[in-house]
Amino acid sequence: MIHIYRTPAAKPVIPVISEYLKSSGLLSGNVCCVLPTGRNKRSLALRFNTSEKSPVILSIPEFNSFLFRTEKPVVPPELRHFFMRQAADRLSRDEKLALFKRTDPDFMENFITFAETGSAFFRFFREIKGELITAEELAKHALYTDYERQTRILHALWEAYTGILGANGLCDSSEMFDNPQFNQFFTDRFTDYVFLITGFLTRHEMRTLKTLSEKGSVHLFFHFIGDKTINHKEIEETLGTAVPDDEPAAPTGSIEVIETGSRMEEYEFITEKIYETAAKGVDFNRMAVILPDEKMKAYFIENDIYNLFNITAGTDGTYSEIYQTADIIRKAAEENLLSGGLIGIETMEKLTAQPFLKKITGFGSLAERIKDLIGMKRLAVTFDETAGFPSVRKVLTPFFKETHTTLTDAAKKLINLAEIFNENAEDQREKQHGTLVIKELKRLITVYAPVMDIFPLHTALTQLMGALARLGFHRPGGEVTVMGLLETRNMQFDAVFIPNMNADVFPPSSDKDLFLNTEIRCSLRLPTFLDREHLIKNYMSQIIAKSKFAYISCISRDKGSSYRSPFLEEIIIKRRLRVRPYSSSGFRIFSTTENGLRLYEQTSFKPDAGIAGKLKKRGISATMLNDYIACPYRFYAKYIIGLKPAERPEDSIPPYEYGKAIHSVLENIYSAGLPETAEELHGRIYSGFLEAIGKFDAYRVNPLEKEQAEDLAERLYLFAVNEINRFSEGWRPKTEEDELEAKINGMRLKGRLDRTDENGGKTAIIDYKLKTVKDFRDFKPEKIKDVQMPLYALLFMHKHGHMPDEILWYDLKKEFRTVKAFDVSRMDEFREFLEEMLKRLADPEQAYPRTDRQSDCRYCDYADLCGRS
Repeated sequence: MIHIYRTPAAKPVIPVISEYLKSSGLLSGNVCCVLPTGRNKRSLALRFNTSEKSPVILSIPEFNSFLFRTEKPVVPPELRHFFMRQAADRLSRDEKLALFKRTDPDFMENFITFAETGSAFFRFFREIKGELITAEELAKHALYTDYERQTRILHALWEAYTGILGANGLCDSSEMFDNPQFNQFFTDRFTDYVFLITGFLTRHEMRTLKTLSEKGSVHLFFHFIGDKTINHKEIEETLGTAVPDDEPAAPTGSIEVIETGSRMEEYEFITEKIYETAAKGVDFNRMAVILPDEKMKAYFIENDIYNLFNITAGTDGTYSEIYQTADIIRKAAEENLLSGGLIGIETMEKLTAQPFLKKITGFGSLAERIKDLIGMKRLAVTFDETAGFPSVRKVLTPFFKETHTTLTDAAKKLINLAEIFNENAEDQREKQHGTLVIKELKRLITVYAPVMDIFPLHTALTQLMGALARLGFHRPGGEVTVMGLLETRNMQFDAVFIPNMNADVFPPSSDKDLFLNTEIRCSLRLPTFLDREHLIKNYMSQIIAKSKFAYISCISRDKGSSYRSPFLEEIIIKRRLRVRPYSSSGFRIFSTTENGLRLYEQTSFKPDAGIAGKLKKRGISATMLNDYIACPYRFYAKYIIGLKPAERPEDSIPPYEYGKAIHSVLENIYSAGLPETAEELHGRIYSGFLEAIGKFDAYRVNPLEKEQAEDLAERLYLFAVNEINRFSEGWRPKTEEDELEAKINGMRLKGRLDRTDENGGKTAIIDYKLKTVKDFRDFKPEKIKDVQMPLYALLFMHKHGHMPDEILWYDLKKEFRTVKAFDVSRMDEFREFLEEMLKRLADPEQAYPRTDRQSDCRYCDYADLCGRS
């Protein structure tokens, strides 16, 4: 039995399906719900996360993998082109020339190039087979056309390819269309199937739905704007049912269209409008940037200095340092092969400039050597000239000791490179990237094990790096979603921003039109390029129709080299919109229209009704409280909006890195046992501290930074003397980096205590300070500037069950001694002060003005926002 529904195109569809499942009694493990995207799947699953019962929710790829089975294993995608090359060898010279336009030996030897760019060939056959069109039927409709011979050759190549797969005990995934076999263990589980359909259905999919309807109930939800298409009418014929007509609804959201001169201006415009829309009451997490062109994604990765954007697909493998280093090595290997042993001096200069390699001892000297050779007007070098450093030999020799290799050996070389990367990685995220690359390369070694072909090294690296480029790395980001158009299917946002709406980008072209013309497609009742354009426009129309605000931009130039998309022209005409030119005198992140939020010279942020929930979600640190005391405006911009200051220049070391280095060194020293003399302790601190700081480029290239670091290392002798004196008094370090957390006034407060010392039952909590600190004198709430240590004392009590006896700072700038940070006897007064401040923080009616103390604004990162710069 089949049930057909048409969801309102301008309304969110996931809630509609959710309510249908509930009202129809379909919250059961006997129900399978199939949705187009993983995002749709997660969205529906979240609606049932508190329910006792839920249907099984799958994406379309997952559903197909469970539903269909094949008699033979499916060939891995990476191996298809190797078997295709064997099949191509069986074609005649004329057939190769007609199909590939080339027959030279180098091309056939490096057929891998065709495989990377000729994936349209496999998609063509997947489409033909998915539409249940036989070779004979295709040939019949191509008869007496220019395509007749080409389709015959294509089928000859396909027959040879599938024959070779069969001889190797494999099959192609598209062969399941010829004789689909259901997995009975899977289908026997379900009585009902619920499908959300937003695009075209192939005849294979129609046939599948009809077969499933004979075994149970099938519920189809169609979601699209406008009249029914030819595809919908074929669905009606095949399934013997009717797709309802759409209920037209008048557009309600506002649309603004602007023309810019570049993609950078589009990025600036979007950033500007995000803050303006936030001032209208739209949360950042209800905004999305829709990218018709994936090339635009780089702007949201490279220019996001205020941590606004969340790239849903993460960054691809090309952003990995390992990939970028391997790409230059690939270039060097190609030059090495073609020139008979020479590598371009420019390539070697790029190689030594890679951030990952610059961390390795020895590469700095190599960089200096390359600079000398450039000064000597050298254009190329031999590898032997650069291999005089042990680290260089370790990293590069595996790639240059031979010019040809197998794919598995090339993968092993890249694994070695990734392992060296992990050894020198300085943060956990870098190591996760390296580990992911190693895992993928080990998988490829298994996949490519049957391929014994010998390739030029640069060709083998190209093949492997194609797989690495497709890896997705998680990128921590802000709340504004950045996603491709297909990811938006069935989603809804309050505000959408659509850049690059130009004719050369949208609607996108499809390589499905490479082999068959429109006449043959119409004759075979296949989707034409016009049908695909209509579908992709439908997706874009839906996301715009569901939003309250839509901002669309395109690039225009005086010479007319860029044109508005026909889709955009259609919107402009139908909605009677005025296109506004956008001009910029610079990268004006915060200067917006007079009606919107003017962060520039805006002296106060308005009350935030949701402030309590936001604070509970993220937790509150001492630094946040100190910022609130110093300047409520800075607190709101920094922690609630999430604006992040630009990173410091590379020629200086951030002050907190000095503190981290000292923490780490002392933790290692004290965990191994307490030194007996100040000289012994200082010697270990001195060497460990400079080793940690020496990892920064600034230490090596900036003489002032190096002098400051070495001066501090010398003066830490006074710290060592004071430490030995404390030890002689009986004090002993008990814990380092103690994580503290407690709930006070309904708020989650947190902190990390540098150190705890004990002496005969007495406890002292200590925080290292690389700034001048003074002994505590009196507690006056109206004058307090730093709540860190009394707050840590409260959190310490919550965790350990008792209040510390002493609350200390450790002056590491001037006196190198412990300094009283707070009087324990005043803790009750501080507790009252803290509770009052937390109440003010969570007050939805409070505003966030800039501070009256202008002296505090001189070095503030946010002074340009409030006009105090």
